[in-house]
Amino acid sequence: MATGLANKLTGQIGEYLAFAELGRRGLIATSFTGNVPEYDLLVCDSNLRTLPVQVKTTRGNTWPSKADNWLHIDPRNLLCYQ
Repeated sequence: MATGLANKLTGQIGEYLAFAELGRRGLIATSFTGNVPEYDLLVCDSNLRTLPVQVKTTRGNTWPSKADNWLHIDPRNLLCYQ
């Protein structure tokens, strides 16, 4: 069973991996290191449109649930990047 420290580290690693991938795709992101309860990252594109992002991680070999059980993605609201 995972410990509290291991779970915290997994969450931080997930946030920083998401943060790095967003930067690689040309977006500006800032991390709040768990200090904002509703989101983990704030993402901004070149037109200064912003989007709060909640990052989820797991230490297991499979994802514990289907994302569409708790997440709705509307492609019209996604930030565009080049």
